[in-house]
Amino acid sequence: MASESAMKTSVLLREVVAAAKLGQKSMARNLLREIHDKEPLNEQALMWSAALAESPEEAMSHLERVLEINPKNTQALNVLAVHRLNRPKRDTTVPPPPPPQQQGNPYVAQRPFSGQANLSVPTPNVQARSSALTEEAPAVHEHHVSREQPTSYEQNGSEDMGPKLVRLSEVVRKQDWQCAFCRTESEVPLDRCGLCGGIQVLEDLSAFSTNRGLNESLVEEAILRIRRELAAEETFSGQMSMAKALLNLNRSAEALNHLRKANELHPNDGVLKLAVRTLENRTLVMAVDDSLTVRKVVNLTLERNGYRVITAADGMEALALLNDHTPHLILLDITMPRMDGYQVCKVIKQNPYTKSIPVVMLSGNDGFFDKMKGKLAGATDYLTKPFKEDTLLASLKKYVKPRKDSGK
Repeated sequence: MASESAMKTSVLLREVVAAAKLGQKSMARNLLREIHDKEPLNEQALMWSAALAESPEEAMSHLERVLEINPKNTQALNVLAVHRLNRPKRDTTVPPPPPPQQQGNPYVAQRPFSGQANLSVPTPNVQARSSALTEEAPAVHEHHVSREQPTSYEQNGSEDMGPKLVRLSEVVRKQDWQCAFCRTESEVPLDRCGLCGGIQVLEDLSAFSTNRGLNESLVEEAILRIRRELAAEETFSGQMSMAKALLNLNRSAEALNHLRKANELHPNDGVLKLAVRTLENRTLVMAVDDSLTVRKVVNLTLERNGYRVITAADGMEALALLNDHTPHLILLDITMPRMDGYQVCKVIKQNPYTKSIPVVMLSGNDGFFDKMKGKLAGATDYLTKPFKEDTLLASLKKYVKPRKDSGK
């Protein structure tokens, strides 16, 4: 078990390095968090976390942790010393005292009592239920009090004994809209969820690829839930929710299958029909690489530039996908388990149905021998990893061009 865990950590660290070299720092940080959860004392992971930290304070925290584990780590000592030298001096001026806090409940309007006692009235945690409260809830005034039923004070015949209360039922409104992914509620339909950041509508497919601030974990959890629901019963809403979730994760090739099924259930839906036609019109690229990070980077880069992408983790999976898909171009890694890229390329070029598909080989070595071997296997071109976004796009545009969305 220990060796298996160490092997997984080693693989994750390689993914971290690959993501960092490709400029995907956010992805690298997520991978490092996964390592820290399993091995909080992994010195190499902590060093990478310091290198990819978003602030000097965070970097120093990781470096101090490294030195607790290994006080002789000279690299950590040197980098930490530099951070401490560059740290700005503290402001030693004494801040002014805070203003006196207002007494009473901030969510209920206060007015003087005619009686002798000052009653303290507890109220619900309005902030915790922000999705269910009106915007005016934190500052409810007297004239919002319902006069249909008397308050407890009015029932006692003493209308001026204390502040008039607002019942929670008068503040909470019925929710009419729910996010398809995280199930956040809203009084009005939203094009983009405020909690998970997921886009909810199909009118502008380009919005999915340019969406920022998406909580991918929440959407991935939603996919698991929706998949279970679809296994129990295939519904139009389930197919639509699954398609939108996949689109938010830039997996348009998978989303297209669910949009087609939804279109079969609602054939007269104009927006849905246009979305299917738009995605079908996009250039389809297959990316084959045993590195999850490389697959994600290629997928994200191409989806944001108007391509539709399917991915495979090795050659066997790629050949299986070619039974159902005919991509316009294949990006094929050379070093993979079971079948290397040269073997996969030969199979593709020997098949009459796939031999005309351009194949661009991906390799970590920029060697003459590898390029010649790729040419002999039938490869169209050769791309050295790590590559920049512009280099990848330029290589693809030699052989295929992204098609414009018909829905734009």
